[in-house]
Amino acid sequence: LKRYTTLGMATDQGKSSNIPGLAIMAEALGKPIPEVGTTRFRPPFAPVSIGSLAAERFGDLKPERLTPMHDWHLANGATMYSAGLWYRPMIYGLS
Repeated sequence: LKRYTTLGMATDQGKSSNIPGLAIMAEALGKPIPEVGTTRFRPPFAPVSIGSLAAERFGDLKPERLTPMHDWHLANGATMYSAGLWYRPMIYGLS
């Protein structure tokens, strides 16, 4: 059932969406759910707190996203500005 319906591929990775699918399969086979079997969950098995992802950063949880050319822009005199989550060159030659 999972293979042909992509059941369990949502953001929950099957932790809650597989339950209705297992019930439907069990009913179709005339077996109880434990006999039909369950799928394996993908990691992480337990929720991860945002604090553990942020590690030692406090307050500002906005990531700093730099383009591959960021160092080149700085080396060539760019004044950078924040465009969304990215740092982009605003102007060259003025410091």
